[in-house]
Amino acid sequence: MYNKNDSQEFHNHNFDVVSGIFYLRSNKGDASTCFKSPATQLPSDAEFDENNIYTWKIYKSYPVQGKLLLFRSNLDHCVEKQMLDSNRITIAVNYK
Repeated sequence: MYNKNDSQEFHNHNFDVVSGIFYLRSNKGDASTCFKSPATQLPSDAEFDENNIYTWKIYKSYPVQGKLLLFRSNLDHCVEKQMLDSNRITIAVNYK
């Protein structure tokens, strides 16, 4: 549960294979989940494509109630600071 001013720094789950976030409760404007691109060198002239890790440095996933977000566990991710005075409730899972 994220209340106003809560956040989570960048981290990963290197000992797992697949991680997930289920947005149980969210409102428009709630804190985003951010992912760092695993690419260390990014082409400067590539057109942005959210499905191509080589074209973004930070990707934001905006919370939508009922959305299930799955990703590789070794991908660095964080939750931005919750600025609204509302409860952002998620269920996080890790699978080996």
